[in-house]
Amino acid sequence: MRAMETSTAVARARVAVASETRARRGKTIDSRARSTRARAGSDDASTMREMRAAYERTRANPGADAVIEAVRELAEQEFGLSGVAFNEVMGKIDECFDFVPTAYASGVGTSRETRNAAGTNNGSCKTFYFAKMCGLSEKAAVRLFCEHYEDVANAPDGDSHANIRAFMENGYAGLTFEGEALVAKGSGSNDI
Repeated sequence: MRAMETSTAVARARVAVASETRARRGKTIDSRARSTRARAGSDDASTMREMRAAYERTRANPGADAVIEAVRELAEQEFGLSGVAFNEVMGKIDECFDFVPTAYASGVGTSRETRNAAGTNNGSCKTFYFAKMCGLSEKAAVRLFCEHYEDVANAPDGDSHANIRAFMENGYAGLTFEGEALVAKGSGSNDI
C-alpha cells in the first residue's frame, strides 16, 4: 500500500513540475498544432478547424497552457501517467475547458463500434476529444484513461470499457463527434 501511495505522489509531483517548467519556459505548442493536422486521419477540414480553434483559445491562459502541455507530455511517455488516476486527468481537463455534452462514436466501422448519446460516457467523450484536439498519438490517447486502460490491457478479451476497446480497433479514423465537446474556459463558443 505504501509503495502505491509513493507512486501516486511521484506521478502528481511530475505533473506539477512539468506544469511549472512549461510555464517558466513560456513554450508554445505551435509545432504540435501542425502535427495534429497530419494525424487527423479522415476527419473533414471543418471539424479539425473547430478543434484547432478550441485548442488555440486555451493558449490565452498561460496557466492552462502549462497544464495542457504537462498532461500531453506525460501521456506521450510510456509510464508518464503511471500512478495517476483517471479522475485526476479529468480534473486537469476540467481546469482548462468547459464541457459540452456531445454525441460521439468510437470504433466506427468495426465490430466494436460504440455510439454514445450526448450526456452519456462523458469521461470518455472529454478524454477522446482532448486527445484528438491536442494531436496526441493513439497510444497516448488511451493512456489518458489511466486505470481504465490498464483494465483493458490486462483483459484483452474482456468487454469492459467499450469505448476504449472500440478506439483501439481503428483509432482516430473511427472516432467521430457531433459537435464541440470542449470549449476553452472563458472563451464562450468555439464557432468560427
